[in-house]
Amino acid sequence: MSGRSTFEERLPTISLFRTLLVCQMPQLEILPPDIARRSISRREIVLPLDAAIAAVDWCATNRIHILGWEGWVQSPDGRVGHGNAPQGTTSLEDLSVLDAADFCRQTIRAAALEWTETYPKTTDRLHFCITVEARSDARP
Repeated sequence: MSGRSTFEERLPTISLFRTLLVCQMPQLEILPPDIARRSISRREIVLPLDAAIAAVDWCATNRIHILGWEGWVQSPDGRVGHGNAPQGTTSLEDLSVLDAADFCRQTIRAAALEWTETYPKTTDRLHFCITVEARSDARP
C-alpha cells in the first residue's frame, strides 16, 4: 500500500467540505437563541457538551440534518483551536436525520468522557463544532 488515500476514501471528507463551502449562512441561525448564544463562535455551532446535546436534539426534532462534528478546545485566555480535542466524525450525509442525530449524541458523549479522563488536569474547556445541512430537503 502506498500510504496515499484513494479518491473513494476521501469522498466523505471532500463532500463535507464541499457542503461547508457552499453553505454561506451562519450555522448558528438555525438554532434557538438560548442555545446559539452559548457558542464560542459567531458563525459556527461550537458548544459545550450540554448545549451540544441540546442542539443535536433540536436539530433532530426540527428535521435538520447533522453532517458531522469535531472537537474544539478553548484555553483559559480565550484562544480557540483543535489542540487535543477529539477529531469527531466524517460526513454523516448518508445517514437519515434521526440516525445522524443518534450517532452524534453517542459519539459526542463518548468523546467528552474520554477527553475528560485523558486530560483530568487541563484548564481547557472542550466544545463541539456541529455542522448541519443548509438545504431543506433532508431525509427524515
